[in-house]
Amino acid sequence: MKLYYEALETVPEDQEAEFIRTDVTDKTVTERAVILQDIKDLMVGKTYTLKEHFCRHDEGLACTAKDI
Repeated sequence: MKLYYEALETVPEDQEAEFIRTDVTDKTVTERAVILQDIKDLMVGKTYTLKEHFCRHDEGLACTAKDI
């Protein structure tokens, strides 16, 4: 399983949304905290959702995600 942090900006349908996906699979808790803060810093002033994406495609299974 791979683990990603994802941020998706909420915008009207006729606009292109900002999207960030970062692989945090083998990162320490401290490294993940820094990455999460970096994502939040990049998204300042935007309305967005932030999720943990559990990718299980390598195992032949479906992905799941949960809000952070």
